Amino acid sequence: MSDDEELKKLIASNAKSIQALADAIAQERIERQRMERRLYESMAKMSDAMAMVGAAQASFWEVQADYYRRLDEMDERQATLIEILNRVTQK
Repeated sequence: MSDDEELKKLIASNAKSIQALADAIAQERIERQRMERRLYESMAKMSDAMAMVGAAQASFWEVQADYYRRLDEMDERQATLIEILNRVTQK
């Protein structure tokens, strides 16, 4: 084999290797973009879920505050009734 033929084969081999590397890089880029898109979608879903948890927590606190307010009202009514009963039974 002449030096020219060897050089041509080497050039062709290198060209194939370069093309294979370029294809692999392009494929990796596509895969990375797909994974980034999935990551951002997951982050958006998580953000929505966190907002829903926050809203549920705020609602719970409202209900809890209302519950304790009503308990206080019942305690006051009970105290009033006990006072009335004490006055009625003392006579």
